[in-house]
Formats: sequence, C-alpha cells, structure tokens
Amino acid sequence: MTTGEWYHVVFTYDKYLGSQNMKLFVNTQLGGTTNDTGGIASHATLDITIGTYSTYWLNGYLGGYQLFDRALSFPEILQLFLATKWRWQ
Repeated sequence: MTTGEWYHVVFTYDKYLGSQNMKLFVNTQLGGTTNDTGGIASHATLDITIGTYSTYWLNGYLGGYQLFDRALSFPEILQLFLATKWRWQ
C-alpha cells in the first residue's frame, strides 16, 4: 500500500466454507486467504474495534465502513467497490 492513497478493503469470514474461510480483498483483488479452525468468538460484552490491533493503531482515516451478518460474495464486493470508488478518486 502507498501512503496518501485510498483503498477499499474487505475482510470476509464464512464459518461454513471450510478451508480458506477468511479472505482479504484490497480494491477487489484477493490479497490473501487463511483458515480459521477455532471460529470467531462471540462475546456480547466486548466492543468491536476497527483500526487497531493490540497496541497498533491506524495511522490514517477511515472513509467509512459497513458490517454484514454474512460473508459477501465477490460480485457483492465488486458492486460495493464500483458504487463507492468515486469517493476515493
């Protein structure tokens, strides 16, 4: 990634997919996959945090975010990218 550029980043998790059930897309390009065998923990008392991990913080801006209750398909990811890319150009 290049400093000063906007990126459309999508992370998906599908517990029913089996192998490679976690995917990362950057500007609609598949950036990586991995398999999570333990599942994502569900804790009603924990906050959702975007832009940080442990002691690491995002050094930039979030132009927006959306959370879905299911993994998006590639056509849906592409549709979201095309519908919003004018904001980042």
